[in-house]
Amino acid sequence: MPGRELSRSIVCGRPQRRDSQARRRSPSHVRDATARRSGRELVAARCPQLARVQLFISSIQAPLSCARLDVGIDLSHGMTDQANEDNIMAHPNEALLRETYEAVGQGDLQVLLDALADDVRWADSSLGPLAGEYRGKEAVGVFFAMMFEVYAGTLHLDVLDVVANEDHAVVLTREHGKIGGEPVSWRGTHIWTFREGECAEFVAINDRAYNRFWVRRNASPPIASVWSA
Repeated sequence: MPGRELSRSIVCGRPQRRDSQARRRSPSHVRDATARRSGRELVAARCPQLARVQLFISSIQAPLSCARLDVGIDLSHGMTDQANEDNIMAHPNEALLRETYEAVGQGDLQVLLDALADDVRWADSSLGPLAGEYRGKEAVGVFFAMMFEVYAGTLHLDVLDVVANEDHAVVLTREHGKIGGEPVSWRGTHIWTFREGECAEFVAINDRAYNRFWVRRNASPPIASVWSA
């Protein structure tokens, strides 16, 4: 399936995205510490379980040096005028996913959690240690915490393309990292399902290279077969 490849890029660029990033960097658009603290307190009050997951994730970020998926961000490399024109007409769900992948790449998991339905179904269909089904936002937080542990902060993800409509979206990725010091790289397909403007389902499909890697290593049984909040 063709895709617009971006070297060291978590999201494909859009003209207005660069402008919006510049605005976010300006003092008038930077949230102060009080606002961030108020947001965390609101999350904790409304969802104590999610707050505990976020606290757990924060506790492992420092020792693992992986507060984010370790990715570089380049919003302009490889973009043509035609590609930019196409992005201007992007479906809102495409824009939502591009912004979400970028935020996660910068270490902001809350943007992803806010985009998910409360009863989201999150599935990893690979033969790796994270394979299984996770239900609910808290379970998704646990998935990311375990992923940080598995890759020890070395996971790098490039978004190659995003195609979306009102109900579904497909994100093509190129990913690589290290497991116990051994490198592994693969192509991935992320399938999203939307319901009433929220992400209700996510399924990750990785290529044969990834699955062969884990078969060769005689991986232990998956960490989670079904994990529900």
